[in-house]
Amino acid sequence: MSAKKILLLLLIIITGLVSFYYSSIKTTLYTATGFSAKNVCSGYFISQFSEKNIFQEALIPISSLFSLVSSSINENTKSVRTNIFGFFERKAIYKNGLGCTLLAISQQNLDRSVFTLASIKEKKLIYFL
Repeated sequence: MSAKKILLLLLIIITGLVSFYYSSIKTTLYTATGFSAKNVCSGYFISQFSEKNIFQEALIPISSLFSLVSSSINENTKSVRTNIFGFFERKAIYKNGLGCTLLAISQQNLDRSVFTLASIKEKKLIYFL
């Protein structure tokens, strides 16, 4: 076989594998950025750890995949955004008294229903006590 045919065959095989496994790769990368966002949010706003220490001591030892995750902390909105090479972005928000909440992939802000659900649950606990 010529070099061109071998390269074409390899390209077809790689394209096929990426297409076949795209869904699980996408899920894994969104999970990595979501896990990072939630842990950086909790570590930074609740436990007062530095962003660097959270990655080095809590995330990267779990998997080297976390070394690919970039994060940005917004002190004003008390939120953390994470991504991998600008893709698969996730966001976690800190709310006093509730802690950190990882938003759904399509969410940009906390929905009021989260607070309503928390207050209903609290009322039920008081009722049963």
